[in-house]
Amino acid sequence: MKRFIVFACIGVAAFITGCKKSSFDNANKQEYNGERANSDNAKGPNAFPDKTVRVLYLLPKDVSLNNLYFKSILKAAPVLQEWYKDQLDGKTYKLNKPVVEICKSQKPEAWFRAYNGADVSGTDPTYYFWFNTITEVRALLKKSWDLTKYTFTIYIDADGTGTGCKFLPC
Repeated sequence: MKRFIVFACIGVAAFITGCKKSSFDNANKQEYNGERANSDNAKGPNAFPDKTVRVLYLLPKDVSLNNLYFKSILKAAPVLQEWYKDQLDGKTYKLNKPVVEICKSQKPEAWFRAYNGADVSGTDPTYYFWFNTITEVRALLKKSWDLTKYTFTIYIDADGTGTGCKFLPC
């Protein structure tokens, strides 16, 4: 089985309208220290600027943080941002600070692949992994799951089947 990156690309409008000319920031200097990158620490009215791409590293409860994955996601995010800047004639998007937010689920890895009822998993087995991931992230982020302000990129450290990147309503 392979690992899936689930891109919650549903905030495409937020991404497009959030594009602006910007210089490469030093977001890749962030390091995981057990606290700083955790989304629970990002509080206050200015914690997440509007029209920002938030990169989430979702950990099922029975999976430990893989520092190599964390560092790889952290390194890739500003590189992708720069790539878009090159492709879009200087326009790019803002990355959230912290660049990578660690979200710790209370669900085990197997839950993300399983059928958890039509209201959670949907009705097509191809999309159980997708819908379960989105359902869990929405529950973890609560009010900060706001597609008018953010575009989410989600890496879940779990084996999955079905879809990787999909444009679906959430």
